[in-house]
Amino acid sequence: MNLLARAAGFRNFQHLRAEPQSAPQTGAGLAETIAPPSSAPETVDQRRVERALRQFAPDGQLARWPSRRALQELCLWVIWSRLPAGVSMAEPAMNAHLNALHLFGDPALLRRDLVDMGLFRRAADGTDYRRIERAPSPEALAAIRQHTGLVDDARQQHREAS
Repeated sequence: MNLLARAAGFRNFQHLRAEPQSAPQTGAGLAETIAPPSSAPETVDQRRVERALRQFAPDGQLARWPSRRALQELCLWVIWSRLPAGVSMAEPAMNAHLNALHLFGDPALLRRDLVDMGLFRRAADGTDYRRIERAPSPEALAAIRQHTGLVDDARQQHREAS
């Protein structure tokens, strides 16, 4: 039930049950029962975004792989944003791009998770990787924007020091 509640935008099943608009109604289908109100703005957990951004080195590369799945997903969104859109890549090219974006030496882990999250499409034989254009969640969007700002600031400081 927690998985269904989280897919609907709630923290857990208890959060879903605590919301007055999510109480089951007679004849309501499952989608109507757990769907969050469409007019409610989604909030950003800034602490989670900051924790995800701490996984990155000052130059913008992912320094370590977080143990928590929620942080992993935010990190994958940041990596997704830095990979080329509309380009078909073979596995070696994909690995080269991923190696430039992380420091812990496991592009296969990142490749698999990007595909599993639905951010990349992979041919069955691994000859074709293509970025899938999706709208990031509000938290992922905040992480992408803040990461881009941090990388730009680091590059500017490097230029000034040179």
